[in-house]
Amino acid sequence: MSALYLDAHRASVRWYSAGSGQPVLFLPGLSMSVAASFFGIAADAALAGRQKILVDYLGSGQSDWPQGFDYSLKAHARVIAAVLDRIACGPVDLVGHSMGGTVGIQLALDFPHLVRRLVVAEGNLVPGGGVMSGRICQDGEAAFLEEGCARLIARLRQKGQAGAAGADRLASGWQVADPKGIFGNAQALVALEDGFLDRFSALTCPKHFVYGQEGAEAPPTPDTPDPAMLEARGIVPHVVPGAGHAMMLDNPAGFIDVLKAAFDL
Repeated sequence: MSALYLDAHRASVRWYSAGSGQPVLFLPGLSMSVAASFFGIAADAALAGRQKILVDYLGSGQSDWPQGFDYSLKAHARVIAAVLDRIACGPVDLVGHSMGGTVGIQLALDFPHLVRRLVVAEGNLVPGGGVMSGRICQDGEAAFLEEGCARLIARLRQKGQAGAAGADRLASGWQVADPKGIFGNAQALVALEDGFLDRFSALTCPKHFVYGQEGAEAPPTPDTPDPAMLEARGIVPHVVPGAGHAMMLDNPAGFIDVLKAAFDL
């Protein structure tokens, strides 16, 4: 695992890199470990001819918990840009799940020379946040840090023990994440700036949006917008069958099929 110490934050961001060829950057969901989210996808034979780069955000996974980091989308994008500059790999095909998709869009907006193609898997495009980010923010930061985070993780653990694999994955990821980071990341999605969707639509790189089947069949939300609206904006919609929000874990083969289509493999 590689690391880059960031003087501005007095903290190190860490990432995995393997293979060679056109680089693919993977960004996980809200405060999740990138390895837990994407290791199986990155190791798939379909991507054998690619360099795979998997980054843990500051405050989660194997990266440090910096004091004073504001956990804004722009701050995350600057850190990811610093990693890509260190690797000197050239523009990437970016695959971002949930918050990772939104961070990926911000990276493409702020550093367009670093992003060749965008694959956004149920990332937030308009303010309001998803169900979980809204729940995190509902009582404010102080309440979340005092007891809300521990209570939420405990509830997720209980659901996981009852057979809800997605809840257990969230609990495991957040157990090793900075609670301030969890709240800050959720707040960044809930308070997404107006016009973000318009700016995403105006990007000139190829743009893809991926739904799990459950999201595609549900009423539109900030992270599962109307597919016809996206298509009209030049954003190609895809659906992973038999999958929920954690589509790359629910149906890895279906998610790989989407990447094959998006990357012309």
